[in-house]
Amino acid sequence: RNWSDQELIESALSPIEIKREDRDRASLLFSDYLHLLLSGKKEIVAQLSQDQLSNVAFFAKASSFSDLDDVNWKQLTHPGSIIFSALLASLFSKEVNAKNFLRAVIAGYHGSSLFAQVLQPTHSRNWHASATSGIFGAALATANLLELSDDKKAQALHFASAAIGGGSSAPKSQNGASRFTRIHAALMGSMSTLEAAESSP
Repeated sequence: RNWSDQELIESALSPIEIKREDRDRASLLFSDYLHLLLSGKKEIVAQLSQDQLSNVAFFAKASSFSDLDDVNWKQLTHPGSIIFSALLASLFSKEVNAKNFLRAVIAGYHGSSLFAQVLQPTHSRNWHASATSGIFGAALATANLLELSDDKKAQALHFASAAIGGGSSAPKSQNGASRFTRIHAALMGSMSTLEAAESSP
């Protein structure tokens, strides 16, 4: 199916009904993420920065260190190290309502999955799907956490689309490029939301 930009944005912003299994799955994925984060960097607190984007990069790098972060096998993406890194940095640096965390996690995973579905299967011949779908997941997750309006969420998605990156050779190269593209997606997704929150043109 061919999606117009507007159809894709409307689908990404559609209301989310949170079911018990969604809550349980999000809890498991977050626990897994925290384990990977602590496995990648032992002295987390000592290395935190006052800068939100520095923390996003730090968390994404640590959580994807051993390439064991969660995998969506159907879409061949690693959404958790991207989405949770963006969210965790927001929790440390912004005054946010922690009750929005679960909704933000689910919105991020939903958005990442939606964009991966739309872009697959030919997309992954040229692009690293974790990076290209993950940037949208990170933008939607942080936009939901910050309780942005739908217009600002849509703007964050537009900014994210301008910053997509990650060549298809990244997962095959075994030289850290795959990890780097996840860091890039977490950073650019977060930055897209921060720019939209400030009503950047």
